[in-house]
Amino acid sequence: MEFIKGSKTPKTEKGSMMINHTPIYRNIDVKNIRKKMNMTQKQFSKTLGVSVKTIEAWENGRNKPNGVAMRLLEICKKKPELFVELKIINEI
Repeated sequence: MEFIKGSKTPKTEKGSMMINHTPIYRNIDVKNIRKKMNMTQKQFSKTLGVSVKTIEAWENGRNKPNGVAMRLLEICKKKPELFVELKIINEI
């Protein structure tokens, strides 16, 4: 991962780096991720930078998260502690 250190440029699928497909999260997945992070819809919306109505719509299946939101949900699912480490969330 030398590109992270700034010594290389990331390459596409044809080069030395493979970018994984964006995962798809269903409404129940969004709700489970939020609950795993022990957050209310309001807290989760502020964490992701979306409105509470957006979280409600995702969880009720009225709307689906877009690509960027899917990547954020992937981080929430795989490394929720990163939000604390980056001081996006302050633990009390």
